[in-house]
Parts: sequence; C-alpha cells; structure tokens
Amino acid sequence: MRRLVRLLAKLPGVGEKTAQRYALELVRQPQVAEELGAELATLASRVGPCARCGHLAEGEPGAERRCAICQDPRRDPSSLCVVGRVQDLLALERAGAFRGRYLVLGRL
Repeated sequence: MRRLVRLLAKLPGVGEKTAQRYALELVRQPQVAEELGAELATLASRVGPCARCGHLAEGEPGAERRCAICQDPRRDPSSLCVVGRVQDLLALERAGAFRGRYLVLGRL
C-alpha cells in the first residue's frame, strides 16, 4: 500500500491524502483495480504521439499511429492550429471552436 500511495502521489494534483483515498478505494473495489492495472500495463506500448500532429494516438507497437483528429475527414486541412502541449489541444477541443488540424510542438 505504501508503494501504491507513493506512486499515486506522483501524479499532478494528487497529494498524499488523495493518494491514500485512491489506494483504499482500489482495495475496496478489486475489479476496478484489476481493470486499471491491465490498462496501465499496456499503456506505454499502445499509446504514443500521432505521426502527423503529435497528439496522443493509440495503435500497435512499432506501427505508425494516427490520432482521431488526423483521421477525421470532416476536419479542415487548410486550417492549422499550433499548440505547445497536448493539454492545450484538449482544451481547444473541449471548447469546440476549432475544426481544423493541429500541430503539437511540445508533445506531452
């Protein structure tokens, strides 16, 4: 439990008390803990930068990954928004104001 709490506390916005609450909740809900563990175990090999824009994309290890935005034919290819981080792209997408393509400079 201590190791889990230490690891959870390394996440942004998660302090020691919140990490303890998360760890205790995972003990209380073993099915959620198993599902979370399985997802985390494959995260690094399945998720990486989109080969075109740098946003997060899912795909097989070693394959060229394309994100959902780059694969969307409804996006305006003549309009490009350059952002510093993936978080900036996600904020613009939540706002729904931009329907073009992106270029992420700083990746994650």
